[in-house]
Amino acid sequence: MIKHLLIAFASALGIFVCLVLIAILQLPNISNLEKCFTTTMFEVKVCPNTKSFVRLSQIPKHTVNAIIISEDAGFYSHKGFDWDEIKNSFQKNLEKKTFARGGSTISQQLVKNLFLTQEKSIIRKLKEAFLTYQLEKKYSKKFILELYLNVVEFDTKVYGIARASQHYFKKPVSTLNPAESAFLAQLLPNPRKFNRGFFAGRTANYVVKRSFNILHKLRSVGRISEEEYAFSKMALQSYPWSQKPIELQMDESVDLISSDENEEDIPSESGSTELKKPDSILDSEAKTEDSKETNSNNNLDSETDNSAPIEKEESNLTEPSL
Repeated sequence: MIKHLLIAFASALGIFVCLVLIAILQLPNISNLEKCFTTTMFEVKVCPNTKSFVRLSQIPKHTVNAIIISEDAGFYSHKGFDWDEIKNSFQKNLEKKTFARGGSTISQQLVKNLFLTQEKSIIRKLKEAFLTYQLEKKYSKKFILELYLNVVEFDTKVYGIARASQHYFKKPVSTLNPAESAFLAQLLPNPRKFNRGFFAGRTANYVVKRSFNILHKLRSVGRISEEEYAFSKMALQSYPWSQKPIELQMDESVDLISSDENEEDIPSESGSTELKKPDSILDSEAKTEDSKETNSNNNLDSETDNSAPIEKEESNLTEPSL
């Protein structure tokens, strides 16, 4: 009996190893990402060497940092896998007995978007791990982040930060303010849930609170000023974010990454609030869309990486809640 079990186990293991080897041999070549290609998951065409590709130098620092601190705070310190986050996610999912929190890094999310499908299997996870390792080994963090910001989904058939800026705020990405940036960042990774009520002019309270959570983190690690934080908090409490003023306070009961918010928490109607904008935001909005886009396109070759790293030690905060 034991002999038969050992034979069966060895056979199953052999088959699994063969499947893994076949899967690895069939993996796409990641060496040509600087050229035009079409992503597998959403069929997004990306051309890094053209003017349609949005560079980090065209995106405000607070926008880049909002997405990093929301999706992968250790982005600049890990090599594709955040083992602490994976462990924390596993423990939280075990406690809740459901998949309430993911542990994927920006690099892993990018690999899924570029090369894989939405299939959930061990083989796919192994492919993802192998491709993530190759991606981090070959390309710079800057290029990985640029690719991610050009292909990530922000709504149905809305891919990339530039299109998201136009889709939600009718403005070029270069003029996004911290409040708008926090809203876009909190949409990930489930934009169709976390944009609830936005286009009806009555954004769900839990969406506003998620956005505030990101603003709080940005201020905590010094990525936005106190003035920007104060203005952005006021902006989140008034139209067009919601039609009912929301009291935004720290509350340890809300987890930014958890997906179990009350989806019925929709604000009712109320008046808007007059806001005085910080000079930094006024200066940004004073520039016209045409001039901003022209200047950005003319300076593609001379760009610098304007997303200062958010070190994991600095941003590894207790999850601020509302």
